[in-house]
Amino acid sequence: MNINETVKELRNADMRDDIKNLVKACRHSIGTKYTNHKGQACEIVDVLLTFNAVGEWTDTKYVVAHKFMGQDILEKDINETTIARRLFDGGK
Repeated sequence: MNINETVKELRNADMRDDIKNLVKACRHSIGTKYTNHKGQACEIVDVLLTFNAVGEWTDTKYVVAHKFMGQDILEKDINETTIARRLFDGGK
């Protein structure tokens, strides 16, 4: 399967529904708030899903926003365990 066929498959409505269902099945939803290890209030703003060449779901990363000196900072490579650990210990 070449890249053009893959793109056509991703445009398929069924595939988009499957991806939406995967996002809903993620452990943490968009809008979840927690405190990171530096004490900054963070909020999940997006979910990044990784698929292999066969189309199997292989990884989930989160995009998290926090304020720093009045500006929104986005971190794009936050895994589920980091967020779960900070939620479990109450951000302490």
